[in-house]
Amino acid sequence: MKLDPIFTDEVNEYGPLGNDTGADVLGHYRQWRESGNRPGQFLPHLLQAWEIGDYDWDDQDANVIVEEMQRSQQAVFERLTRDDAIIGLAFAQIVVDGAAQPKVLERALKAVQRQSEDRIIDFRGWDDPAYRKEVLAKVAAFLAAARPAV
Repeated sequence: MKLDPIFTDEVNEYGPLGNDTGADVLGHYRQWRESGNRPGQFLPHLLQAWEIGDYDWDDQDANVIVEEMQRSQQAVFERLTRDDAIIGLAFAQIVVDGAAQPKVLERALKAVQRQSEDRIIDFRGWDDPAYRKEVLAKVAAFLAAARPAV
């Protein structure tokens, strides 16, 4: 499968594997699979290791999310890292295993929607918001197309 270079670029922070979290997820996931571990056990292991809660996957109200992050540094860490990690994991699974698990894909798509919201882009302080949205639109289209046929 030929991937758009932005999807596998480990230095472009706008891409799914180019930010620190995405790159870390890819590296850890590669090691996880090389050790013979099952894909489905990786996310709970990662979240526990990083002390990030396994919740809020379906939240989509950018106003509520940003207000929470403005009040709590822990919320900033958890929400942004969780979204970057699940998006990175979808691509890590595609790169390493050839396909992402359906639950990971669905969570990643929701994370992409959240991260595409103007309030969240503003909150994160992206230097090029238009480029960020362009990359996230490519990511969303790719992940949507990667869903297994029902």
